[in-house]
Amino acid sequence: MSAGSPAEPTSRLHAGDVLAGRYRLEDLIREVGGSQIWRATDDVLNRSVAAQVLPASDPRAAAFLDGARASTAVTDPRFLRVLDASSDERGHAYVVREWARAVPLAALLREGPMDNRRAAAVVAEAATALESAHEAGRTHRRLDPSTVLVKDSGAVRIAGLGTDHALLGSPASSTPTPAAGLSALGLAPRTPVGAVQAAEQEDVEALGRLLYACLVARWPGGGDVGLPPAPTEHGRLLRPRQVRAGVSRDADTVCDRVLGHPPRNHEQPLRSAQDLAQVLALVGRTPPSAYDDHPSVTSADPHPFGPSTTYGGAEPVPPPALLPAARPPRRTEPTAEPVGPLARSGELARASVRGDRKWIWLAVVLLLAVTSVIAFAVGRATTDGNKADGPVGSGQTPASGSGSPTAGEPPSAQLPIASVTSFDPEGDGEESQDLAAAAVDDDLQTSWTTVEYYNDRQLGGLKRGVGLLLDLGREQQVSQLRIHFGATPTSYSVWVAPAGSSEAPTSLQQLREVAVETDAAAVTRAELSEAVSSRYVMLWLTALPEESEDTYVGVVQEISVRGRSR
Repeated sequence: MSAGSPAEPTSRLHAGDVLAGRYRLEDLIREVGGSQIWRATDDVLNRSVAAQVLPASDPRAAAFLDGARASTAVTDPRFLRVLDASSDERGHAYVVREWARAVPLAALLREGPMDNRRAAAVVAEAATALESAHEAGRTHRRLDPSTVLVKDSGAVRIAGLGTDHALLGSPASSTPTPAAGLSALGLAPRTPVGAVQAAEQEDVEALGRLLYACLVARWPGGGDVGLPPAPTEHGRLLRPRQVRAGVSRDADTVCDRVLGHPPRNHEQPLRSAQDLAQVLALVGRTPPSAYDDHPSVTSADPHPFGPSTTYGGAEPVPPPALLPAARPPRRTEPTAEPVGPLARSGELARASVRGDRKWIWLAVVLLLAVTSVIAFAVGRATTDGNKADGPVGSGQTPASGSGSPTAGEPPSAQLPIASVTSFDPEGDGEESQDLAAAAVDDDLQTSWTTVEYYNDRQLGGLKRGVGLLLDLGREQQVSQLRIHFGATPTSYSVWVAPAGSSEAPTSLQQLREVAVETDAAAVTRAELSEAVSSRYVMLWLTALPEESEDTYVGVVQEISVRGRSR
């Protein structure tokens, strides 16, 4: 038996079997390199886990277990965490990982390609995870659409760290040399460097292939990953913009900087996961051109496939509308016009008249707008002055909700915020947590943003809301929130914890709603009907503005809380 071939299959395993007297097998999810991956129940802790099982007699079993144990040095939460790795008395080598309810990227891409920003976001998450692994001295080396998993919230998880390479080897290992194998597809060959750097470059090239697949739903890496192969021309891989209309130039360029041999237009190659993640953060900020200089040569619709499979879900989860394909821009054919000198001179005359009229109307509109703003400002200043400075006994009283103090009460002031965290009790609990502080940093150039939701502005129909929890440090009298949204319209509500609460709430049931606003403007105030005493205040977004067609993202630039310090 060769060192790379599996021993007897694990087909003798059945649902209901128990590994190591603890892990009860429930459902067979998939097979990888002669191993079986099962959804199982940990009878000791009463929780779902993923159990990957290989015959202990397999010559790869030792490397399989060693790879799993070594992967625990990587603490990035995007990698499925290894909980146990051992052998049992029945001759099974097994690795037990945490259970994540997520769908393989390959299953999502069988429904169609992603838009530019979503593709970049998915691969950027994977790149950031690989950057952490590389810093810990570990590599994946088998990254493909079957090992990248996407949760309903859009968060990314990665399976197979340390184990898939032990079972399958490198994707290019079947070719005479790595460079020859990659060059056959027009991909960049690796430079002869140390073993660690070469393994890291394998991961970066795999990330480039993932981005390519996300953009066009075709796989440029060879092997069977459940997607049609990427097209080539004269032995060179076609760029994504040549395969599908709607791919932006920046996304296309990033792909070429990773996979190009060499990159076109003298671009610098991307050779580290960190550099790739930074570049991907800028992708998709500008829309694709309607006039593509690389027209698509193949259909964006991949061939039909069988039913989707699920890795880490209790049952198969179809991916119907999570990641809609970007629609190509509509082109309008120009109406036929006369040609010749006469037609040209007539067109110039018409353009001149249209231009003069346009500037005249623009000047009128601007004059009216300026006049209205000045009149409004003068009127507002006069009214406010009368309210604030009216003589005693004049009968004037502050308007309700104006924040003006009543007699004997200290004035309302901005309250300090001790900390802010994302509040996502119906998701994975970590939505854009790394951006939360940007909502209270007194800088409108920074913001906290939700993940992207699709087809329904009410968070894709996946949950009732997501928000930010503000800790005021101690109990305060809260009367108002001032919010700057980065996009409109946004529907939201304000919730507070009961007086006396010293622990941060983790569910809506621990809060009460004190204000609601539908389709709020960019700058808005949430006035509480009466001041409430609380330490914790939560801004809860319930409907998000449309960022692009069928894609919705909430953006909070700044929040401040006003009231009276206790």
